[in-house]
Amino acid sequence: MKSFAVTILTWAALFALLWWGAHEIFYPPGDWIGAALVSFFGALGIGGLRKARIEQRDAHIVQRSTGAPADGQRVAVAGTLEPVEGELIAPLSGQACVIYDYEISHVPDQRRTDGTRPSPVIDKGGMAMAPVFIRSGVREIRLLAYPGIEDFEPSPLGSDVAARARSYIAATTFNDSFIGGIRQASSLLDDRSGSVRADFKNTRHEDLSTSRFHERCVPAHAKVCVVGLYSAKDNAIVPQGNVGGTRLIRGTREDALKSLKAGNVASLIIAGFFLLIPGPIVYGVLTIRENYFNEHGQPSVKRDRLEAEAAARAGK
Repeated sequence: MKSFAVTILTWAALFALLWWGAHEIFYPPGDWIGAALVSFFGALGIGGLRKARIEQRDAHIVQRSTGAPADGQRVAVAGTLEPVEGELIAPLSGQACVIYDYEISHVPDQRRTDGTRPSPVIDKGGMAMAPVFIRSGVREIRLLAYPGIEDFEPSPLGSDVAARARSYIAATTFNDSFIGGIRQASSLLDDRSGSVRADFKNTRHEDLSTSRFHERCVPAHAKVCVVGLYSAKDNAIVPQGNVGGTRLIRGTREDALKSLKAGNVASLIIAGFFLLIPGPIVYGVLTIRENYFNEHGQPSVKRDRLEAEAAARAGK
C-alpha cells in the first residue's frame, strides 16, 4: 500500500512540475494532457528504479547470507519448506501444498466502443498458508510471514476445474467488501500466526461456465529461498513492511540469485523505457499540433502571445 501511495504522490508531483512548464509552450488541453501522460509514465519509471534497487539489495543479501541469520536483519534462508502439521488442498487443482493463491475471473460480454473486448474482471481470489518451517542444513526456521510467491508456475488445472471451483465457493465465506478486502490483505502482511487464509469477492458474477481460472501452489518439501526479516526470539522470518516484504523464491540460493539479478536488469530496462521514450514522443506530437494551429490561424500559445503584445502596444 505504501508503494502505491508513493507512486501516486510521485505522479502528482511530476504532473504539477511538467504542467507548469508545458503550459508555457503548448495550448490547452495539450498542456495538461501531455503533462498527465509523461508524468504517469515517469512515475512508473521511477517505480521501476525503486524495484531495481530492491532487486539489487536482495541479491546482495542472498549472496552474502551464508552463515547464521542475524537478529533484526533482512536475511536469506535457503532450504526446503516443511509443514509443521498437515498440508492444504488447493481449491482449483486439488493439489496438496503448503501455500497457494488463486483467482477466478471473466471477460464481460459487452464490447467497447472501439469494438475490442474489455479486460478480464477478477471476481474472486484468495490465498492460504499452512504452518511451515524452512529446513536449512541443521537449522529449522519458522516462516511467520505470508510471502510473495516468485517463480512458481501456475498449477495444471483439469477439465473439472469449474466443478471444483463451484464446490469451493459454496463452502467458503468470502469478504465481499472491496475496502474490507484491502484491509484484510493489509492485516495478512502483519500476521505472525504462521497460518493464513483469506478469500475475497470483488463482483457478484457467479456463472463459471466462461470463467478463467488461475492458481499457484507451493508443495511441501519444495526447495526455496526465503528473503525477509529474521527474529531470533521467534527463530522465524517475521513480517517486514515497506521494503519489498517477505519473498519466497523457487529453487536453490543460486536459482534465487539468478532470478533477482534478472529482475534487476528487467526493472532497469522498463524504467529506462518509461523515463526516456514517452517524453520526446509527446513533445513531438504537441509541437506538431502547435505548428498546425499557427499555420491555420487557430488558437495557440504563440498566437495568444502575439495578440497580447499587440494589445499592450495599442494600450500605450
